[in-house]
Amino acid sequence: MSIASASLRTNDEWLAELHGARGIARQTAAHHALANYLYIVAHNYLHQRQHDPALLSTLDPQELAALAQDFVQDALFKLAQDNFALLAQFRNEGNFTSWCAKLLCNLIASELRRPFWRKRRPEATEDEWVTTRSPEQTTQIGYIREIIDRCIQELQERRRIAFEQCIVQDLPTDQVADRLATSVSGIYQLVFYARRDLRLCLDNHGIDMETMAVFRE
Repeated sequence: MSIASASLRTNDEWLAELHGARGIARQTAAHHALANYLYIVAHNYLHQRQHDPALLSTLDPQELAALAQDFVQDALFKLAQDNFALLAQFRNEGNFTSWCAKLLCNLIASELRRPFWRKRRPEATEDEWVTTRSPEQTTQIGYIREIIDRCIQELQERRRIAFEQCIVQDLPTDQVADRLATSVSGIYQLVFYARRDLRLCLDNHGIDMETMAVFRE
């Protein structure tokens, strides 16, 4: 989907379809159309900033594309929380897609300000970073990993399989779609809801994004 094709829906149509007011099929189509549009925005934004944060400049094209996809999922999750409550902040001033793009770029910019992206030396190995952790950090990391594993296992089966194979094992999306007898867009939907459920589970265990930063610093 190109940037230009995102204008095929009016603002009111975007809002109605994302809320599900026109049926599940239209809601799913709107979700995927927005995801495709935001991916282009995220990828372009990251490409423009690739020589700014130190670690970002070390990513190859595939890694940059994967990172863009992760940021898109984060933005979509934020939009979908509490029955799309965030959409109420859109004042119908300008294009809805431009508003979403600004939200996404703000999210990315906020993440790229974290010390992880600026202080970690590209040549450092995982072993080097493990040795710099304090005993308290090591214990905390072990606990968080245990909770993450537990939350993944508690996912609805098809969502868990899609998440593990696409995100953890990095298998091709079309291959996973064949295994689960669904379409590629169906896999995107499963992964999206798996991410949402995973975050809700982590929130319930008191693990938020700030706590997760222990893996990055």
